[in-house]
Amino acid sequence: MPPFFCPDQSGRLVTLEDLTGVGRTILSFHCGHLRPIRQIELHGLIEAKPAFASLQATVVSIIPEPQTWTGPLAHDLDEELILLSDVDNAFAFSTGSFIGSATMPLT
Repeated sequence: MPPFFCPDQSGRLVTLEDLTGVGRTILSFHCGHLRPIRQIELHGLIEAKPAFASLQATVVSIIPEPQTWTGPLAHDLDEELILLSDVDNAFAFSTGSFIGSATMPLT
């Protein structure tokens, strides 16, 4: 997995090492604007959080929207997920496996 740093919903820069340094990380990539299907996936990830927590895994959604969008979205989701802004999908495409909306587990 290539290294990255992206701002979270509060504007704090987060690196891959920040995430994997505390345990397993599950990255969920979103390829386009936050349409209803994307919100369905985000709510599904929130529902699955207890299962991920039992594996000591953190869920992170990487969204091609600016922090000005992810902040309000995180608020709407009751801050249940870490949302990272990858405005031009640069990190998502650098993984070499980005085709559409996909979820990629990391160890």
